[in-house]
Amino acid sequence: MRKIILFLLFSGMLSAQSKVIFSNTTDVDPDRYKDVKGSCYLFEDFIIADLYSINGALHKDILINLNGETGSVEARENEKKYLELKPSEIARLVIRSGLPPDFHFMDSLHFVHKPLKNLKSDYSLLLYSDEQYKLLIDYEVSTAVTVQRPPGQIIETKRFAGKQKFYLMEGDEVLSFELRKKELKKKLSKYGDLFKWSKKKGFKATSAEAIAGFVASLADK
Repeated sequence: MRKIILFLLFSGMLSAQSKVIFSNTTDVDPDRYKDVKGSCYLFEDFIIADLYSINGALHKDILINLNGETGSVEARENEKKYLELKPSEIARLVIRSGLPPDFHFMDSLHFVHKPLKNLKSDYSLLLYSDEQYKLLIDYEVSTAVTVQRPPGQIIETKRFAGKQKFYLMEGDEVLSFELRKKELKKKLSKYGDLFKWSKKKGFKATSAEAIAGFVASLADK
């Protein structure tokens, strides 16, 4: 009987958590992008995360994804109900399992609210942090439009184009870059040779894993 009571209490707590978190959201139309090809989301599917409110409350097991087109984090209550989280309510989000392939080198993924004022997204992915360096990823999505003009017609096609932009913070200095070979060589040269380091460690230099590992190695110098 005691186990049943505890289970019911725990279920009630989870239900209350969901009501609290979903009451501090804005509904969004799940079909608003039906005419746009591709995806505006950072992850292929919504992923279970723990949400920490500004007052320290923990909301566990919420399905979330980052919408790079709006810059907002969305929660999925069910297949037909999507909600936009209010950044004034949620301080950070943590994904502890089911990490996407590009981030399997991480133990967990931490999203922090507006670490830099000029970023488009409400939350950025914190890849690495120590007393001297912080490495962030900000995800941005634009909409590309192509127009075809066969005889007597105008066919307009919209497609999402997403990009991950990295920000390396060292004190008040901020260095931004994308995973392009020439850009990485130029902008990270002051810290050493990323490509030689990556080859020695067996990493692909133009990957989040290599960048995070390279920045972590700076702390050992």
